[in-house]
Amino acid sequence: MSEDNGSFWRNQKFYYLHTERLGPRLGVDSIYTEFPHCNYRGENTAEVISKYGVSIKISDDRLNSNIKSPNLQEQVDGWLSFICPGTIGVKSKLQDINRYQITMRSSAGKNDILAPNIGFGISYALPIIVNGLIAEKDSIFIVENPEAHLHPKGQSNMGFFLGMVAASGVRIIVETHSEHIVNGIRKASLHKNSLNPENVGIYFFEDFKNNKNQTHEIVISESGDLESFPKDFFDQVGQDMAELFKLKNFYKNER
Repeated sequence: MSEDNGSFWRNQKFYYLHTERLGPRLGVDSIYTEFPHCNYRGENTAEVISKYGVSIKISDDRLNSNIKSPNLQEQVDGWLSFICPGTIGVKSKLQDINRYQITMRSSAGKNDILAPNIGFGISYALPIIVNGLIAEKDSIFIVENPEAHLHPKGQSNMGFFLGMVAASGVRIIVETHSEHIVNGIRKASLHKNSLNPENVGIYFFEDFKNNKNQTHEIVISESGDLESFPKDFFDQVGQDMAELFKLKNFYKNER
């Protein structure tokens, strides 16, 4: 990364999470930034929770409805439990200068669990939740593959969360291969604090043909339906069921 690029990342109110985020670690060294955010691989997630868990208050339009407190810490815990069921919350503590450790709390036991003793899904989801809650209105938040390492239900709930953050005024760009993420965004478009479907753009990119990239825009209707989507978008279940039907009939006739 050049010095100019580094200056841009440090000083702009711009939130970005790379596809390859940090997995579970015993401790993570934070990286200096000019304003609170999780950094592009989630390196600063533990620092943000530790330093600002009480002082940052989350706006009403991003509050988890099951959590009364607007504190960042409680809201992170609430949204994490929503996206990764079975988790009660996280704790972050300072291990050394600029080095922090995260532990998890589970509904299955009373003891805190070190991050390496759980799956990747929580570690990958946590920086998305933190950035989504603290991102300033009218800022840009880009996240690649928010579905990574999440169960389909968690993917859908993650899409809903991102839709609610977008509805609060954060401009979100998501790169995803998950139908569940799209369905979660559709749910957010029908929520009481609704994300206006007109403000959602879904783009499907096909292989290059004749040196041109085929791009399709899919529209969400006011009723949350997807309109005029192309083949290979949102139809894999149908394709698989048709293929299974053919195979079952073939083997049935062979016996």
